[in-house]
Amino acid sequence: MIEIGTVVAVMMISYAIEFMAIVAATFVLYSAWTLIFTRYRMRFQRAVNSSRRSPTAVSSTACSTMKP
Repeated sequence: MIEIGTVVAVMMISYAIEFMAIVAATFVLYSAWTLIFTRYRMRFQRAVNSSRRSPTAVSSTACSTMKP
């Protein structure tokens, strides 16, 4: 966060306010897009994960620690 704050501070001093508004809008839209579609994708990933669970599944660590 310190890095982003530093970059924003330098840009606010160096560039016009219109350009900074465009940069801010782009950042907000990208963040919203990422949040929305990550949540959307997680619904499907959780469904796949729950369908792969089975009561007869054996842990790989259990197999590697058992001795004949």
